[in-house]
Amino acid sequence: MFDRSGNCVGVLDVDSDRLDDFDPTDADGLGRVVKAIERFI
Repeated sequence: MFDRSGNCVGVLDVDSDRLDDFDPTDADGLGRVVKAIERFI
């Protein structure tokens, strides 16, 4: 995650107990979560 100055201030780390458990739909949704959080930092 990046602040308004472009500095990296955090990372969303999502794990699964299954190999290759996430697909492009998951990546899109998680990217949206990050963008929502970035609005507040």
